[in-house]
Amino acid sequence: MGQARTRAARLRAQVRELEAFFSSIGVDDLAPGFYDSPALIEAERQNPSVLKAYAPSAAYTMSKLK
Repeated sequence: MGQARTRAARLRAQVRELEAFFSSIGVDDLAPGFYDSPALIEAERQNPSVLKAYAPSAAYTMSKLK
């Protein structure tokens, strides 16, 4: 598999992981503004590291897939 295909496959896997993470905390709609959802706010309140866990990879992954 070429580098581009390998990179694309890795990005798709990261997106699936992010979607699974958000779904597990009750955020099913990842449209712009999802970060204001009550479920995400509550998850961040209970565990402040939630933001650190998803923010860098989410920004990178979403920008590369658009």
